[in-house]
Order: sequence, then C-alpha cells, then structure tokens
Amino acid sequence: MKLEQGLEMQVQQAMETRDWTTLLRSLHSSLLQSPSEVNWDVAMEGALAILQGGDFQQRWDCVKLFPLLGEGAIAPLMEILHNENIPIEQRWFAGRILGKFQHPQAITALATCLQTTEDEELGDIAATGLSNFGPGAISELVQLLDAPETRFAATRALCQIHRPEIVTPLLSLVGDDNPEIRQLAIATLSNFRDSRILPAFLTALSDHHAAVRKEAVAGIGGRITFNKTLNPLPHLHLLPHLKPLLYDFNLEVCQQAALAISRIKTPDAANLLFHVLQSPTTPQPLQLQLIRALAWMETPTSWSHLQHSLTLLPPPCLDEILRLSSQITNPNLYQQVAQMLWHFYRTQPQYFAPLPPKQLLIQAWSHLEDNCALEALQGFTEDDDPRIRLQAIAALKIIGNR
Repeated sequence: MKLEQGLEMQVQQAMETRDWTTLLRSLHSSLLQSPSEVNWDVAMEGALAILQGGDFQQRWDCVKLFPLLGEGAIAPLMEILHNENIPIEQRWFAGRILGKFQHPQAITALATCLQTTEDEELGDIAATGLSNFGPGAISELVQLLDAPETRFAATRALCQIHRPEIVTPLLSLVGDDNPEIRQLAIATLSNFRDSRILPAFLTALSDHHAAVRKEAVAGIGGRITFNKTLNPLPHLHLLPHLKPLLYDFNLEVCQQAALAISRIKTPDAANLLFHVLQSPTTPQPLQLQLIRALAWMETPTSWSHLQHSLTLLPPPCLDEILRLSSQITNPNLYQQVAQMLWHFYRTQPQYFAPLPPKQLLIQAWSHLEDNCALEALQGFTEDDDPRIRLQAIAALKIIGNR
C-alpha cells in the first residue's frame, strides 16, 4: 500500500513539475523489483504521461516500460496510434511500442495504421513492428499487398520475416509495376531454396530496370554456389541466360554477371569471361571484375586465360592479376601460376622496374612456394631498394623451408 501511495504521489508530482526523468527511474524500479505491489492503473498513467510530455530521449527510455505493464497497455497505445489529433511523434512511439507485444490486437492495430496513415515514417514504424511478429503477421501483411498504397511498406515488412511462408507472396511481386518492389522481392527470395524461385530469377534477367536485373543475377549466382554440393547446376544451361548480361548497358549488372558466371567453373564459362576480357571495347572496371572472376574460378583453364591476358591488358589490370596470384587457395595451381609469373617477369622485365609490381610479384612467389622463382628472388636480394631486399630474403626462406 505504501508503494502504491508513493507511486501515485510521484506521478501527480511529475505531472505538476514535468520531472519525467525521476518518474521514469521510479516506474522502472517499481515494475522490476516489486511488481506485486504496483498499482497498474497508476503505473500506466505515469508511463502514458511520459509518452505525452517527455522529450525524445525520455520517450525512448519509456518504450522499455510498456512491455512490463502487460497487455493492458495495448488499448491506450492503440488509441494514441490511431488518433490523428495527437502529435505525430507520440504516435511514432506508440507504434514502436506496439511492435513489442506479441498479441493479435497489436498486429491488427499496426496493420490498420499501415493501411491508413499518410505519414511515411509512421508507416515504416508500423511495418517494422509487424515484422517483429514473425509468422503471426504474415496473413495481415499479405492482405495489405492488394492495395497499391500499402504494397511497398507491406513488402518491406514481409521481407524482414525470414520464414518460408513468405516465398509465395513474394513470388507474386516479382512482376510488380514498382521496380523497387521487384528488386526487394528478388533480393529476399535469394535467401530461400524453392524450385519456383530460379525460373522467376531467369525471367527477371530481362527486366527493364537495371537494379532488378542485377539482383536477379546475384540470386542466380548464389544458387549456383548453394547447389554445388547438393544438386549441381551445370546442366541447367544457365550460361546462355547469363551471357547477355555481360554486355548489359549497366556496368554493375555486367560485373555481377561476371561473378555469377565464375561460379559455374566450367571451361565454357572461363572461355566466355576471357572473350569479353580481351575485347577492346570492354571498360576497365569490367576488365578488373572479369580478372577477379577468372582468378576466383581457380581452374587451369581460367588461369591459362589470365596468362594470355598479360600481353593484352593495361598496367592496372596486370597489377590485379599479380595481386590475385598471392590469394590462390588451390595447391594444384601453384606451379602453373608461379611459372606464369616467371615467364612474365623474364619477357617483360621493364614492367617490374617500379616498386609496386615488384612487391606484388615477390608476394605472389612467396605464397606459391615454387622453385622456379628462386633465381629471380636471389637477384632481388641485391636490389637498390631495401624493402625489396627484405621481402626477397623472406620469400626465399619460405620457399627453402617448404
């Protein structure tokens, strides 16, 4: 009884003095330490008063109190959320708090808000809150997909619920009129394994919006990686579908296509990447991505193509090949790449006059640990630059101790 009386007096005093910080501490302490002695109506009155009169930080701290007040807080919060005469910031906080209650009334309130509000930020808060409910909110969100004014927010909320139940509604959005919705749906579908998804991605490769095409290519590339051990995809004829994307008007789509094709890891895939790489019309940013794609394939064919590229490409691309040579993880390629670098060094020594290419070469040989590099590394121990001498000595030790 003393606690009830004390709390009631504090609420009344805070309303008079607007000392919301002290009231916050008192409510938090009472609800956590002595919940059985709390007058819940008084505590609710105090929490609502802070929500109404506090500053942003005090309201933010008050958000943590409402779940402690139980389901009785849902009704007054719903009233605040739906009352357009109440300042919008209070309604934002009410929506945020409702998202913490796992209760059908809270789902309905947020879904209604999402459907009716004209305030974009309040709609975002409602959508985020609905995503917190997981499977329980899916049916409500699916209904909101039917209305153009709520479809985008409902899509975003659905995409935050990582459950297989969202696959079917998201597949219905892959052909939506809004490219942002199409892109978001495809990006989220990339996280799921369903036989219906790949055909949707293949169709999206011809989407007129570049961001959608890029997302579809990324999704296909991810599925190639996933299925490599479970259900290999080289016979699904993905290469003809991806090939046109290497010539896309959008550079980012081309780069993403190169990455996806590299995951197929067949000679045909490597040949295609090399064909585009050696074209004089290929822009340098795409050349660099094609080099990475061929290197990451880590096959004899892909690195053979990179060897042929050493006589065709500008210095930034050559430096990239050198850099990637020190990142190979397949030991079966070590000798091939080390000898490739040795031939490059022997036939184009002028390229290694500057410090950076020379450092990249030594770093690569140190990683590949092949004896073909010994003579060149011994020569580097007498280089004019002390950094090169030290690097060469360290590389020789590594190769000598292998």
